[in-house]
Amino acid sequence: MDESRLDSPDLRKMHEELVKAAASRGVELPYHAYTVIAQGYLSRARLAPMAAATAVESLQAALKLFYDAAERASVGEDPLLRADSQRRIGNVYWELARYQDVKGNCHRAINAYEEALKVGTLGELPMEYGKTQNNLGTAYRTLAGVEDKAGNCRRAIEALEEALRVYTLEDLPMDYGMTQNNLAAAYSTLAEVEQKRENCRRAIEACEEALRVRTLEDFPMGYGTTQTNLGTAYRALAEVEEKGENCRRAIEAYEQALRVRTLEDFPMDHGMTQSNLGTAYATLAEVQDKGDNYRKAIAAYQAALSVYTEDEFPDLHRAVDRSLVRTLEGVCTGEEGSS
Repeated sequence: MDESRLDSPDLRKMHEELVKAAASRGVELPYHAYTVIAQGYLSRARLAPMAAATAVESLQAALKLFYDAAERASVGEDPLLRADSQRRIGNVYWELARYQDVKGNCHRAINAYEEALKVGTLGELPMEYGKTQNNLGTAYRTLAGVEDKAGNCRRAIEALEEALRVYTLEDLPMDYGMTQNNLAAAYSTLAEVEQKRENCRRAIEACEEALRVRTLEDFPMGYGTTQTNLGTAYRALAEVEEKGENCRRAIEAYEQALRVRTLEDFPMDHGMTQSNLGTAYATLAEVQDKGDNYRKAIAAYQAALSVYTEDEFPDLHRAVDRSLVRTLEGVCTGEEGSS
């Protein structure tokens, strides 16, 4: 069953019918009945195109059901179910942070993950431990965007490195690639506030590790994400060393990402990557082929603006438009007219 294709009334009806069936038999709903329906709401919020308010409504419905599942798990004293339910609660709070109260929902996610780790230990439940540490790392990195950037990035890196104790390249290559990608993103964020050169290099190394698994042929979506992260790390590194060479590496990575992140299939990702590509070309124009690279930057920014329209994405539109204006100013001041 593809839960993401179910509407909220379908999910509510399924829940009501399961409750009624359990009551008629004088039994409680089992743990997995709650989680299946809750996962349906969560999948719907993640995958279906919908307004933010509708996504939040689905996430809140999922959250309530996961709390119900956690209550069932506590009755049975099954450590796997207790860890699983807390991790799932954390996942929903992290998803909610995309829409509202970033700081509060990230803290709630982190608290839930830490509760999960009390029972889902490395020694007793290694797979659950790996999942939870990976998710804890992503929550800390999200929190770093609004609070204590350096401290929360370091906490994210610590959690992700713990996940890699379970997610090895040999045993769990897909999870290894995912976690290395997340680690790269955490190092790139940390590079914004400290040891830029060293942390950018660590981010690049983690991206290269991820790409050992996340190939274009086998995992195209993961490939696109990691190539974007690789480009961002090279672009940041260009600010402190080898500007021309590192900008060229960034451009190559972004162009690889665009092989997957097409306008037709992934418009939002396409817009973001085009904006990043524009910035890399504009930076490269500072050191070589000024006119040509500025023109390429302008084309990339315009491609991003075709996605980030003023009506639908006013904040993103303004940010990209400012970059475009600065680039146009560079063209006007940098090129010579004929005499």
